[in-house]
Amino acid sequence: MKMNWLNDLENAFDRSGIAYGDLFYVLEAAMTADVIKFPDIIKDASNGIGVYAREGLSYSLGQDWDEPQNFDKVICFIGDIESSSLSIDSYIALMETAVNVYLSNFPDGKDRVMNSLIRLKNRYLV
Repeated sequence: MKMNWLNDLENAFDRSGIAYGDLFYVLEAAMTADVIKFPDIIKDASNGIGVYAREGLSYSLGQDWDEPQNFDKVICFIGDIESSSLSIDSYIALMETAVNVYLSNFPDGKDRVMNSLIRLKNRYLV
């Protein structure tokens, strides 16, 4: 089921029209290595915390910044460099897509991930 969910996620990201490559790479690496599970990723995101898959592979959100009030984009890091960035709106759209794909594969997690998605939107879109 895990690989189906990640394949479905990548296909859904691809259909979004948003440049998602580095973000998906970080998410996939973190989840396949069992560093973190998706419900915890979306919960952390709702608290402004990005994903650290391993040394040199992560993305940052506001609380990862030295000055969170200056947060204006999601930055992906591959190696020691900033590999790409996403607007906050694009990141939230991709995370909403991820929630929908996750729930189509794991419907029992609905309340938890939907509550986290709502908190994520309230944190950055309001």
